[in-house]
Amino acid sequence: MNRDKIIIRVRNKLKRAQTTTVTDQEVTIPDIPKSLLRPETKREINYFKHIKELYNLLGKDTLTGLNLKTKDNQGVFIFIDGDGLKKINDTHGHASGTAAIKALTQGIKKALRGKDKAETSRMGGDEFIVRLEAMSTATGVKIAKRILESIRDQNISDFYIGDKKIKDKLSKIPLRASLGVGKTKEEADKAMYKAKEKGRDRVEFFSNKDS
Repeated sequence: MNRDKIIIRVRNKLKRAQTTTVTDQEVTIPDIPKSLLRPETKREINYFKHIKELYNLLGKDTLTGLNLKTKDNQGVFIFIDGDGLKKINDTHGHASGTAAIKALTQGIKKALRGKDKAETSRMGGDEFIVRLEAMSTATGVKIAKRILESIRDQNISDFYIGDKKIKDKLSKIPLRASLGVGKTKEEADKAMYKAKEKGRDRVEFFSNKDS
């Protein structure tokens, strides 16, 4: 198969990946074939540039601009789940739910600092995960508490565009989230559910007794 046909096939695969369903909180995006990693002619270089841009776009969530997938590298993971966002969406409409997601995203972004070396991804719906490099669980908990405070400071109505009456109602709804911290994504997920069980709007960390 010649290089042009390979490029067309890859582009089609990447387009199909845009609609891939989230399974196990991961999005599957096909790898770029090794045969395309070393473009030689000017035409091939232009093709490859286009494919890389498309590939990068497919790895981003269009609503928040965050990654769709988190690396499994070592570190500390913070699992974040919005509290009551589904109710906001069901009660006040999809635009309100979107505003809540944007507010939650802003809360996470504002809390993180460059020295945290954080990688943030939206796992789907109102679930997010932050991976911190070379951190202890105790430091991860401190950062998670900082994130929670930043989330609480966000006003959903600031991100809402629409009916004034709904905007006024949203201004009175506090933004809350449950956060779990662990050495793996699975541990952080379990810790997040522990936060839910303990009343939500809090940070919990995984311990061996949670296994």
